Formats: sequence, structure tokens, C-alpha cells
Amino acid sequence: MKIRLLLLTGVLALSLALLAGCGGQEAAPAEPEPEEAVTETEETAEPEEAPETAGEVAVEEAVLYEEGGVTIRLTGVEPDYEEGPAFLMTFDNQTEKELYISTENASLNGFQMDAYLNDLGDSFYSGRITLEPGASMDGRLYFETESVTAAGIETLGTAEFSLEFEEYETWDELGTTDPITIQTNLAEQADGISSADGAVLYDGDGIVIAAMGVPAEAVDEVLNIYYPALLYLENNTGTELDFMVVDAVVNGTGVSAVLDDPDLLPGKKAVTPVMMLGDQLAEAGIDAIESLTLTFLIDGDDGTLIDIDTPLSVLP
Repeated sequence: MKIRLLLLTGVLALSLALLAGCGGQEAAPAEPEPEEAVTETEETAEPEEAPETAGEVAVEEAVLYEEGGVTIRLTGVEPDYEEGPAFLMTFDNQTEKELYISTENASLNGFQMDAYLNDLGDSFYSGRITLEPGASMDGRLYFETESVTAAGIETLGTAEFSLEFEEYETWDELGTTDPITIQTNLAEQADGISSADGAVLYDGDGIVIAAMGVPAEAVDEVLNIYYPALLYLENNTGTELDFMVVDAVVNGTGVSAVLDDPDLLPGKKAVTPVMMLGDQLAEAGIDAIESLTLTFLIDGDDGTLIDIDTPLSVLP
């Protein structure tokens, strides 16, 4: 969300116009028992894994990706990272190109949300990493605390994501990995909210929409954007869906609205705020949002269209 923040006002204004027509550290491996004699041709034993401590999240080291001179290895977990829960990784680039690496289609415990990469040795925030030819880097992949909290996640279970590679100098796309999955030792205890925690507005056609109340921060005063409600979305179809708000009515007055994250992959859930421009609300004489109804047109990648033309009462 941070990466998109500077572009948000322009994108939202265009969208609204169009809608009028349409941690703790990784459990350290135990030191191997020293051997009485090791010759130059003998291989030392791999370190044994430290025993799991109940309630403490841990991961097993593993190679997540190894292809074309690029290797990415999972090395640990950092649940208390200041920006949000994180997985520690090493990135190794043995190609002749400087790489720009970012994430896409990320989810945590089945909840789709943005994930970001950064360099452990660099405090500069970018959300992605740059890796020079022949270089290695210790980094992390993390999920923002705001998104994790909104989804009701307290236990790190399963993270899924893909990595996108671009050439740094030219921005040419070099490819995207298949989905990568990380499971912690607490995967079976993975948690998160459900539609039952809110008011179910629609349940049919393989989708669920539920009202989850008002966000903790309902106004962005810098960009003058209002977030009057949170919605829980669930996609149980076999295709990616785009949730488009067709009509929004606040206090009986028609306004424009969009969802912050309208695209949802098959089999995933999401918690996303409804977004409105403060200037438009002011022009309509609305200084407090007392009621809100929405209608949707849901567009599937396979050509499916789901028209929810009956207004859904989101607030109160």
C-alpha cells in the first residue's frame, strides 16, 4: 500500500470517473558434534535442527527458487519486524544482469495482501530489492502490520507469493516464478477472520461479501480520501475476480466509490476498505457517513459476469 500511495489520488480519480458509466529470530540450528578426525575428502555433517518450542514460530531452511543463475533461500522468520511479520531470505545473483526483484499475488493464511522485499543491511524503504551481478544479499519478505491485523491474523501459518524479475537498467521483464509456498511449524494453527465475524451481505455464485465495520483509520487527511467501511471478500470460484462498485449511495445521495484491492485470486480471501474522495463528499454536503449501500459488477478472468444489482447495506 505504501508503494501505491503517491499514485493513489490520480488512479482513484480516474477510476471514479469511469465508474459513473460502468521477529523473534529463527530457531538456531544446534551445533554438530565435533568429529574426532575429518580428512579433506570427508563431508561434515549437516547441523541438526533445533527442537521446536511450543508457541514459537519457526521455519525450516529451504531453497525457494533456483534457476538461471538465481538462487533464493529461506533462512528464518522474523515475526516481530517493525513493519510487520517477515520471512528471512538470502538472494544470490550469478547472472550478468543487475536484477530488480519484487513480489506479486501474495497471501498470508489464505488472505490476499501485498508483500514487500527489503535488504537487511539497508534501511531505505522501497518494497523491492536490487541485486547486482555476482552479488548475494540477506533480505526479508514481509507483510504490513495493518493488513495482517485487518485480517485477524495472529499466528503465522502459510505464506504464498510469486517473485517477478526485471532487468534494472532497462526495466525489461525477465519472468515471474511459479507460486512459492512457505509453511511454518504453526501452519495447522493458522488463523484469520471469517465472514461470520461480520454481517454477511451476499453469499452465492461462489463468492461471499460481508461488512466488517469501520476501519481504525477512516480518513487519510493528506490525500483527503475516506474509508467508510471494511469489506470481507471470499472467492470460491475457479477464476480471478474483479469486484467493481457500480453504485454507491451515502445518506441517500449517490456518490462514487471503489475498493482499495478489488482483484481477488481464486480460493483466496481479502479484507479491503471502500474508498471515496473527500472533495466529492463535501460537494454533496456530506460531513458524516451515516448509511452506505453498494451494488457490484464482478468480472471474472474467464468472462464470467456476476451482477449484484440489489443494493447491499454496508452501513449501518
